[in-house]
Amino acid sequence: MVNGIPQQVLDVRDPSLKDFIQRHYASGRVLLWGFKEAAKGSWRRAGPGDYIVFYVLNTRKFLYAAKILFLYPFNEGRADQVREAERIAERVWGRDPVDGKTWPYLFFLHDVREIDISFEKFKELTGYRLRAGPRKSVKVDDIKARGLLELLNRVYTPSPARPPRGLRERELSEHERAIKMIRELGELLGYRPEERWRGDGYEYDVVWFVSRSRGPEVPRYVFEVHIGGDLEKALVRLKHAHEIWGSRMFLVSTEDQLRRARERLEGALPELVRLEERGELTLLSISELEEYLEFKRRYKRLDERLRPRY
Repeated sequence: MVNGIPQQVLDVRDPSLKDFIQRHYASGRVLLWGFKEAAKGSWRRAGPGDYIVFYVLNTRKFLYAAKILFLYPFNEGRADQVREAERIAERVWGRDPVDGKTWPYLFFLHDVREIDISFEKFKELTGYRLRAGPRKSVKVDDIKARGLLELLNRVYTPSPARPPRGLRERELSEHERAIKMIRELGELLGYRPEERWRGDGYEYDVVWFVSRSRGPEVPRYVFEVHIGGDLEKALVRLKHAHEIWGSRMFLVSTEDQLRRARERLEGALPELVRLEERGELTLLSISELEEYLEFKRRYKRLDERLRPRY
């Protein structure tokens, strides 16, 4: 994992995956890890920008950390991608002699760093007592991972420059203002909006519901407001909502941040590019949101007078 795997060893046959690898691994060596079918749930909940840490069994220490660049298969519903992932995993790691299975749920990694975290320190940071074994994995609960994340953030940004207090306050204020505008717009359009709604382990800035007479309610529209913070996690949350509930996704941000988001989509999340082309994902600037909300406010009374009455 640390030194990378030569591209020719992988013998990639999926053109979309080959294109990703060629763009992101100019050295010709690919950083790769994989999970078995039994750990697919943990694999599915991971996303670009997340940390993954590795221990060396005989040292009882975590000695390396890396960031996830992208996951493969891109689409679990594509049988050809699932077969390709299994073929690649078998070429790299073979099959487990115990159960005859390989590790086809792949993480493509980058930015490997050396760390030194003993198993005892890991337990202190997370509360997990690790029962280590060859290729054994554990996903740490988000809340329990807080101490570990703080440590890793220091590793990756040893001397982070703290933003001026006034700048941080402005970011928070802009974030809250955007949330309130999305909520008001949802109400004007006849939806039932909720702020900071939690579902399936994620919290979303705003969701819009459509009342249904039968079956459980699910969010029809999901909004993430990105002013500062982790762009990749915002995109992953949106993608999760679409996969679970079929929600339409909206990333709301500044023009500059949206340009960065588009670069990220084209670089590591091509499935979201396809969803944008189909109208399932919308990148919406705060200025566009404000303009449309003002339009709806202005013509609300006229809308009410012109609405058909049955």
